[in-house]
Amino acid sequence: MGRSSPLDEDIERKLRDFRGRYPVDERASDFLEKLEPEVLGVVLSDFRPKREGDPDYSALVTNFIRSVQARIAKTGQGRRERRKADEEDRHRDRRRDESSDSGSDHRSRRHKSRRGGRRVREHHARSDSQSSDMSGASSDSPDQKRRRSRGKADEDSSC
Repeated sequence: MGRSSPLDEDIERKLRDFRGRYPVDERASDFLEKLEPEVLGVVLSDFRPKREGDPDYSALVTNFIRSVQARIAKTGQGRRERRKADEEDRHRDRRRDESSDSGSDHRSRRHKSRRGGRRVREHHARSDSQSSDMSGASSDSPDQKRRRSRGKADEDSSC
């Protein structure tokens, strides 16, 4: 047989350390050895039982392996593929943001005007009513005219 790669030796060493720390039966050990590299990496790095020092972790390890396999199958991607997809998403979002920067000013202005919208509307309403008073033609409702005339009458009587 050929010489094993440093990566294989590293995995073998990690498996040996794992089995030393968390003893498993032969069946669970075979299960560990036949795992896909990605699943094995997650199992070796993330397996943490609530208690340590038990004589056999076979059931816990096997259940953990199945949960990791299900999680990876559910996402439809391994960790490397997910990272690559996430990187591509971030790159695409960055390009979209850069291309829309020229049009983003109108969004910020619109947002700012919404924040103070009521004050802006009140100001415009006041200036509209003042200009209509100056022109002599009033577009006020009859109720507004009565209120205004009462206010003027109150001012005249208080003098």
